[in-house]
Amino acid sequence: LIEICKKIDTHFNLKHKEKPPKEWFNAINNIFGFDINPIAVLTTKANLILYFKSREKYIEDISINVYLCNSIDPIEFASYADIELGNYYAFCVDLLEEEKELRIPGDALSQNNIENFQILIDSLYRVWEVFDNFKDTWDASMSAVIPNENNIFLNQEEPIAKSTMNFFNELYILKEQDKDHIWLYLLNNLVGIHLLLLKKKMDLIITNPPWLTYKDADLRLQENMKKITGQLNIKPGAKNITNIEEAVVFLFKIPDLYLIKNGKGRVAFVMPRSLLVSSQNEKARRFDHFYNIELFEFNDLIFNIECCCFFANYNKVKPKLDDVFKKYPIKCQYFDSETLELLEDSLLEPYVYFQPNRKAMYSVKKLIRSEKKLKLLPFTLSDYYNEFIQGADLLPKSLLYCEVVNSIEHGKISIIEPWISPQAKGVWKKKYFNKVRVETENLFKATLSRELYPFYIIPYSIFLPLDA
Repeated sequence: LIEICKKIDTHFNLKHKEKPPKEWFNAINNIFGFDINPIAVLTTKANLILYFKSREKYIEDISINVYLCNSIDPIEFASYADIELGNYYAFCVDLLEEEKELRIPGDALSQNNIENFQILIDSLYRVWEVFDNFKDTWDASMSAVIPNENNIFLNQEEPIAKSTMNFFNELYILKEQDKDHIWLYLLNNLVGIHLLLLKKKMDLIITNPPWLTYKDADLRLQENMKKITGQLNIKPGAKNITNIEEAVVFLFKIPDLYLIKNGKGRVAFVMPRSLLVSSQNEKARRFDHFYNIELFEFNDLIFNIECCCFFANYNKVKPKLDDVFKKYPIKCQYFDSETLELLEDSLLEPYVYFQPNRKAMYSVKKLIRSEKKLKLLPFTLSDYYNEFIQGADLLPKSLLYCEVVNSIEHGKISIIEPWISPQAKGVWKKKYFNKVRVETENLFKATLSRELYPFYIIPYSIFLPLDA
């Protein structure tokens, strides 16, 4: 965000402490940032305030729109109805010993009024700790709001204005009871996100999304990743569910939520390189809704995992079956990872497209350079591809995991039978080494990775099945 602010300053070529033009404020105030980490949000806000120190005379005209938010699953207000208030949104306040529901008039968060409602919150935020009573606080905040005939909250005769004032009065009472902690901050956060979802869509989204995979995520995130990939038709097959990548979920969900849908909106994402080559992303590589796609790749690691940069326009139009063929080949620029010097240009395309059935959308195999595709043989998938769910792993075992059934001859001989994992795919037709006598001295202890716990190991008996 700091770099974007620098770009804007460079564009306007402002001198030190010179008053910026109206267009500068419009540009700065239309920068938004999200992060799920509260420390990152506070640090970013602090850095932006420090950056704008030379504009301190005009700081009150600058909006720092950095919000605490799970971007792909933003919390929204719950809507209800009441006989006296009509439609309202519930703002629930957790007071430890109880939960209090404060009611925001439904029209306050409508498309016509939400921006003015956020202006009102911002104005209250500035004087919330200045006065010792609500009337003075309210009057000071209202006088600071620039008069606007479209601002319904400035007309105290309007029912919505009265209901809104009562809502903030209840919030102020919590402050007087020393129960006001971060409620105004959370309200501003929720309203800012609601504004973006409802009305104020972005022209450009730049992000480095989380690179977690499904198997590393908590249960709630796992369910969310499955649900979103299913909705967006990029969910991999059963064998690859545990490899769903959160970064790919972000790539498709974030523009769907926040970007303008007229085809002019653009994204710039830093992505794991698996987007281009891994089997779990075969559906994602159709790049539905994306066009004018460009890629950056690098000759060495920039992060601990190989990455690429993805640039594209976005248009929310229902994809057609053959749209995928218009996406490729994709222009890719290859950079030096340290100097960022351009090394070469290339074109990338899949070595094959395929359909699980004739009516299904195409899936896209890994991307390779166009000149390499001509050297490949064959250009089609095996006829057996759709007949298999997963290949077999045929590995000889040097150790036989077993269970000791009994001991005889004073413990010198043990009677064993094979231990079969509960994860085995099916019932064994024949158990080898079933109730076999072996020398106890040839039994040892070992463990499996899934049985390693903090400060504890679950041991298994193993036998070395060697012929004499």
